[in-house]
Amino acid sequence: MKELIICIAAGVVLLVAVIIILAKLKKKKKRRLEMEQIARDKLREEQLDRMILNEKAEVDAIRASSEQPYQMWYSSAMNQDISGQQKTTGNKLMLQVEEIGLFSGRSYMLDPENGIRIGSDRDNTIILSGAEIEPRQCEITVDGINKKIVYIRNTGSTTRVGLIRGKKTAAVGGSPTQLKDGDEVAIADVRLRFSFVKAKNGGTK
Repeated sequence: MKELIICIAAGVVLLVAVIIILAKLKKKKKRRLEMEQIARDKLREEQLDRMILNEKAEVDAIRASSEQPYQMWYSSAMNQDISGQQKTTGNKLMLQVEEIGLFSGRSYMLDPENGIRIGSDRDNTIILSGAEIEPRQCEITVDGINKKIVYIRNTGSTTRVGLIRGKKTAAVGGSPTQLKDGDEVAIADVRLRFSFVKAKNGGTK
């Protein structure tokens, strides 16, 4: 009987010890998960800060650039002055490009005859940020005979470029693909919307 009592007491002590150890392990795991979450939140904030700083640097670079005589920068609020529909006055074809992204609402008015380069390098006409954006991602040109026909081609090697036209999506490859009014181009997590605008003497109408 005495031996049975001793065995029961030892079992109780062992059970209590196991419960205490499990509680400590659970508390330690919970603390580790909290620290990992704090680290992820901090990393996310740092990445957001870098993205905002990159956006500001890119805007400053675009404002300072004078390489494209027809290029101008304006805020999304000014987009109301130019609709997505093609204008019918004048003869000069200009290309309005709207960048649609999580932290961006930039727009450009560009002359496709000058050639338009898109990528992450600073010497591009449109500079896009993102790990998947290649240094020279896309190139936009006009037809050699009919200057009102605009083409886009993927000059990158790994990142997929998608052309969205209504409900249809097609891949843009190394061969020229014709751009039409209202088309959107998806590159990584960025979308570019293209609108044709006819202008007179370099100004939109």
